[in-house]
Amino acid sequence: MKNLFHIRITSPLNNEKGVAALVTIIMAIIILGSIAFNFIAETRQKQSGSILTYTSTNSLMIAEAGLRFTQKCLLEVDATWGCPTSLQNAGDWTTITATENFNKDFGGDGNFAISFPVHASNDEDNIFVTATGTFRGGQRSLSRFISRICVLGENAITSCLGTTTKNNSLIDPPLPDPPITGECPEDPPGIVGPFSDAPVECDSCPSVSCPHFDTGDHLLAGNWLDPSFTRFCDFKMKNGEVVKTHVGDHNNIVVKKDFEIINNSTLRVNDDAVDPLDATKDTTITVYDDATIKNNGEIKVKGTLTLNVGDKFDMKNSSRINNTQGEAANASVWAEDDASIKNSSLLVGSLASDGKISLKNNAEVQGALFGYSVELKNNATVIYTDNEDAGSNTTGYSQCTSGDIGPNWSE
Repeated sequence: MKNLFHIRITSPLNNEKGVAALVTIIMAIIILGSIAFNFIAETRQKQSGSILTYTSTNSLMIAEAGLRFTQKCLLEVDATWGCPTSLQNAGDWTTITATENFNKDFGGDGNFAISFPVHASNDEDNIFVTATGTFRGGQRSLSRFISRICVLGENAITSCLGTTTKNNSLIDPPLPDPPITGECPEDPPGIVGPFSDAPVECDSCPSVSCPHFDTGDHLLAGNWLDPSFTRFCDFKMKNGEVVKTHVGDHNNIVVKKDFEIINNSTLRVNDDAVDPLDATKDTTITVYDDATIKNNGEIKVKGTLTLNVGDKFDMKNSSRINNTQGEAANASVWAEDDASIKNSSLLVGSLASDGKISLKNNAEVQGALFGYSVELKNNATVIYTDNEDAGSNTTGYSQCTSGDIGPNWSE
């Protein structure tokens, strides 16, 4: 009976194996809880980070859209996408100040704000612009210089895609290595800015006020172009015809369709000018379709000539432009499509094109070329003289600047 009271009942807490199991369970609970907590926290952090990235990226894209919108408003004429009028009409960009700051909203989700900070390098053709994009609380800013497009650099040839030469072609002076390629903006505005709409009188040509050119109807005695006519449907000269313009009578000639000078015909611009190199005597011919000069066709230039071509430009078979005075600064051709000079033809001046420029078969340019791409072959020659800016005296050259301020983006 006495031994009965001495039987020891073991407590689970005094059992080492039980204690170890209990500690293990507690540690597992703690570890699992920590993992769950970290998972929740990490998930929330990633969600927050993705939202931040999403809003930030959209804000940046909106800011870039704002800069591109402003660039087109400044460079494109008669834009139809809601540009501020003050930007459309600004010939001198120094007149643009903080009073022209503006905003554009995208239905409440985002907007960009455009401002024009004062900058030491601002001038009539270059302006510093800041765009701030906002999207659902995110905000980013981009700044850059916007410059009028320079298409005539101080070198013989500038092209977007590069220049190829074949079969004894010559560029003097040689192109730098690597060659200058420059910036080639999308159209609009393109290398060659779009022309304004043709006069309404030419909408349904030929008409009384916009006829086809005819030597019997539109020339006065001495082969002088009648100053009553400055708008034509087609302007085509052939078979040795000669047409002369008086100083001041035909500063602007508009051709709705095609312009041709062929078969030994000659157009003599400002033929009665006392000083043949007087750059104040400007003549601008704007052709809305093709311009062709071939088979010894010629344009003789006194004063200056700007030839704007809305489609293709073609010179061939010993044709000439501005050969008489030999001043490259006094003539320029601006073509929105491809341009070609071939078969011993000569241009003394500049040629700019939104398309491909081709010179071949002894063709020669004494001046400068700027195109999307340029090809010379079969003894073609381009000669540039650094004491004379090709086309600099013409009306068309006024849309070109030195391009010293590059289109660099900064944030």
